[in-house]
Amino acid sequence: MMLLQRALHGIGRAWETQHELHERRLVARRPWQRDYLHWSRDGENWSLHGTLLPPRSAQPGTTRSGWCCCTHPRGRP
Repeated sequence: MMLLQRALHGIGRAWETQHELHERRLVARRPWQRDYLHWSRDGENWSLHGTLLPPRSAQPGTTRSGWCCCTHPRGRP
């Protein structure tokens, strides 16, 4: 039973990692959104980036974990 739990936990972590990478790719493909106001995690703190109010139809400029291409311009974590 323990082996099954460990396997499921590993699969869950792999899924979360892939989902985060997918979100980062989507954010990086929309460089014009850097100017929209958004919260981003800089280490342990959250900071506000951007200067323009985003339109209601805009996609989020960050991933769920707070990554944004403003703090990592080359797409690196």
